[in-house]
Amino acid sequence: MNITFNRVSANYQLGPIKQENILRDLTAEVLPGSFTAVIGPTGAGKSSLLKLINGLLLPSVGEVSVGEVVFTAKASKEALKQVRKRVGMAFQFPEHQLFADTVYEDLAFGPRNFNMSEKEIETTIKEVCQLTGIDRSLLERSPFSLSGGQQRRVAIAGILATKPDILVLDEPAAGLDPEAKKQILDMLYDLHTAEKLTTLMVTHDMDDVAYYADDAIVMAEGQIKAHQDVRTLFANQDLLDQYQLDVPTALSLQQQLEAAKGQRLKNRALTLTELANGLIEEGWV
Repeated sequence: MNITFNRVSANYQLGPIKQENILRDLTAEVLPGSFTAVIGPTGAGKSSLLKLINGLLLPSVGEVSVGEVVFTAKASKEALKQVRKRVGMAFQFPEHQLFADTVYEDLAFGPRNFNMSEKEIETTIKEVCQLTGIDRSLLERSPFSLSGGQQRRVAIAGILATKPDILVLDEPAAGLDPEAKKQILDMLYDLHTAEKLTTLMVTHDMDDVAYYADDAIVMAEGQIKAHQDVRTLFANQDLLDQYQLDVPTALSLQQQLEAAKGQRLKNRALTLTELANGLIEEGWV
């Protein structure tokens, strides 16, 4: 299921507060099954881009296509319902989306909204618990009695319970310690792969981009400035400098080693494993 933005601009409005053209003239296509990182400075429009995909934000100009569903400024309720069933969205702190008395009821909420039978809901909850590593002994507990990492797993499981084809993730590991962050991102990547999902993830961490993403969308000032595969992105130093983007830890270490030695490795390393292999292959260690 591909996602297409066709000359899309959008305004932000919350009650009387309105900001025009927070997104401007977006044209891009996200291919089915890809894992796309959305990067850029604070205020670039990254979170707003994700909201366009599930209809939380509607275009003022242009159109958004999610699979066969196309919506514009005058999108129908039926079109938005179809899109929201296909698109699972996790906000920056997904545990803030929890609200029910028990974990089971939290996981059942989305499927009930989409008219699943109680038997289908029970089967679905069993499946998402397995996918996200939630022990079924937690189902009758309050989600608010769980650890931060467990709460985040429950929130993500609740999103998966609607059986989306697309995941949009707004810094899904924000606020977690490094070990818990890696566990959550590894889990999401495994889900992306196993369920053949199309995934977009906002992140400020270039190591996340290097380890998990196939492609990257670079945003600034409400516009898409680049959309390319990750290896091409990190080979384009002018682009990185222009939009003040960091490089992954491994590439930073490589650049420091190259400066000290006065030589360059043949390939740019995006992960520590790639760097170690490159150093060995070229006899630097």
